[in-house]
Amino acid sequence: MLTLPQYVQRRVDGQIDYYKKHAGSYRTAATWLRRIEFGLALAATLITAIASITGNRIFGIGFDIAALTAVLTTVAGAVLAHVEASRFDFLVTTYLATARRLEDRKTGPREPLSSFINDCEDILATENLSWIAKWTKPGKV
Repeated sequence: MLTLPQYVQRRVDGQIDYYKKHAGSYRTAATWLRRIEFGLALAATLITAIASITGNRIFGIGFDIAALTAVLTTVAGAVLAHVEASRFDFLVTTYLATARRLEDRKTGPREPLSSFINDCEDILATENLSWIAKWTKPGKV
């Protein structure tokens, strides 16, 4: 049986720290993915420009299949980076919101004890349910 201060320290503060720490690391990952996305888009632009200047002619039409392949590969990488960065942005937002809700509840009234604990556990359950809703394919529960 935990006392109220022990519950706050072990469960509430522990979860607040977890969500803040992971939100920070996901924010860093999202930032790097956005930079990579920008770099790939810039590379695709440069390749397209170079291919347009030095392109080969096929059947009388200026067309360089190697340049087109490079551009398509770069664009596919940029799209993938964007998707992953968006996922990390979602995690940053939800983690910081959960930490904020726990901090708000922690500073509010703690009596009766059962209401305080239920509120904190509901906040954590809501976060878990948002994960399930976000990452579960429809009809696959």
